[in-house]
Parts: sequence; C-alpha cells; structure tokens
Amino acid sequence: FTTAMIPAANGQSILYVIGGATATDRSLSKVMAYDVAANRWAAKASLPLPLRRTNGAGVIDGKIYVSGGRAGYRYYPGRLFVYDPAADTWTRKRDLPITGFDGVSGVIDNKLYVVTSCYDAEDCFYFDEYGLPPGHPDRWLFRYDPRTDTWTELAIPPRVFLPEGGTIGGKLYVAHAESSVLDVYDPTTDRWTERATPRAVRGRAAFATLGAKLYMMGGYRRNADGTYSLTAATSVYDPVTNRWVNKTPMPVVRAGMVGGRVIVNGRGRIEVLGGVRPGNNFQYIP
Repeated sequence: FTTAMIPAANGQSILYVIGGATATDRSLSKVMAYDVAANRWAAKASLPLPLRRTNGAGVIDGKIYVSGGRAGYRYYPGRLFVYDPAADTWTRKRDLPITGFDGVSGVIDNKLYVVTSCYDAEDCFYFDEYGLPPGHPDRWLFRYDPRTDTWTELAIPPRVFLPEGGTIGGKLYVAHAESSVLDVYDPTTDRWTERATPRAVRGRAAFATLGAKLYMMGGYRRNADGTYSLTAATSVYDPVTNRWVNKTPMPVVRAGMVGGRVIVNGRGRIEVLGGVRPGNNFQYIP
C-alpha cells in the first residue's frame, strides 16, 4: 500500500494507509487512518478502484494525491485520485498521460512530481496520442499542477527499478533496489544528477525523509553468492556527506513495508507499516 500524513487539528499526525494487496496478491480499495498519538485505527472512505503498487502519495493543501498502480490482472488504469480528509471523499482528477506503477512521488512548491515506469508489465505502456515520441524509454517523470489539473512531462529519469525516496531541500531523491546510485532531480533546471554512494539500496524497504535525510528500514539485500536475505537494518542517508550511516535496527526482520513521517508532541518520528503478517506497525524515534 501507500501512505500519507495529514496533521490533525491538535497538531498531532493522522497517517493514512491506502490500497495494498492481500496475501493472494489481490488489489485492495481499503483506506485506514491511524491516529499516532492515540494509537488507534479507523476506517475511511474506500478508493474508487482497488489499487496496489501505486506511484506513492503526495499531500498538497491538506489533500492526498495518489496516482497509477495496478487494479487487477493486466489492468493498470493510470488514474489520479485525490482524497479530502475533511469530507472523507475521493475525487478523480486528470489521468496520468501514461499507465505506470511501482513509482515514487514527491511534492515541491505545491506541485506533485511522479516518477513511474512500466517495466516488465503487460498492457502497461504509453500511447503516441499523448505526444510521447517513438523510442521513448519505458520510464517517466511527470509534474501535476492541482490548480490547472494538468500534467507536464519532464526530464526522463536515468533509471527506474523499484524506486523509493522523497524530497529534500526542494529536490527529489530517488533510490533504486540493488543500486548504489541515487538519482537527484532539480526542478529549477529540469535535470537529473547521479550520486554514487558507498552502499547499495535494499529492495522493498521502508523509506521516509526526516530532518533533510533519507531513512531506509528493513528490506532485502543480495548476498555475495547471489542469494537474497531479509534484514532489520536501519540506514540513514545524508545528502551533505553523501554517506549512509547505520542506526538502531528494527525489532523484526521484514520487507514489503512503507514508511511515513509523523509528528508526536512536536517531534518528528517515522512510522513503519506493513509487510508479512503479523503486520504490527513500529515507530522509530531518531
């Protein structure tokens, strides 16, 4: 599933968990809201479509924007839905120019930036009528302006493979599973730059940005013999030093999770949710 945080009236955080998949890989339309301070869950209005493996979520003016994803077998609708927590309602906005899934989203200057692709997927592709030139790589960066309900294609990402990340200092940082290179997008120049780091990114880990740093928790990593293993490691990337530092590991070994920044009593924390059952969520205090 994907997640997004909306501050409550008392300044504490409400973390919304949107869509996802069952153990049999069936898409879900379920939406739940987690009151971080009260440690309490509540059901909210369902998605108009069951969705898993979306392009993540972004919050603009107190509303949650969710794009792309997979709704069913060979069904990638490319929708953009907006959730209004005050009214507990979903609204469909202008669709993505293409169908994409398993992406990452970030918000810069009240606009939604979406990195997405259609790698290794049937019936998920771009259409020439949307103006994309022949031979266009199977990956995209789009910007959505909620004021005009329009999409704009931007500089093509260097790579997209199980991307994760977020915005730091007005730039979009995108990490890729099993790669030691982070791609950084600067909206002022519409350019990508590559930053090689000493450590490879783990797959299906939980990611969140907090305090101008990128947090990576759990996930899987490739061993020297080519096999994979799960880990409980917590790693923090500092763009100033361009290095990863290990912190206190998670209480469990887990992958397939998501992370969300929350505020508790004025202090930033990271909530880690999902993964295989039992799916208890954990809260990390930096």
